[in-house]
Amino acid sequence: SEIPVIICVARLEREKGLDVLIRSCSLVQEPINLCLIGDGSQRRLLEQQVKSLKLDHRVQFVGKKTQQEIQQLLSTAWMYVQPS
Repeated sequence: SEIPVIICVARLEREKGLDVLIRSCSLVQEPINLCLIGDGSQRRLLEQQVKSLKLDHRVQFVGKKTQQEIQQLLSTAWMYVQPS
């Protein structure tokens, strides 16, 4: 079966709570993939967090996207999450 994809569209900034979302993904027992759409000053720190939690194969940073690209990605999502 297909692995569920969770999508979040956000500026990668501290107040958005993406560190909590990433940490939460490490606690989920079932395999999931997290797709983070957006960019910001916290990207490098969040990428380091992903690496330290050994989630490299589960969390994808795709950067900024156009509205059309975002809609296309959302159509593949199992769930949308907005942690802020």
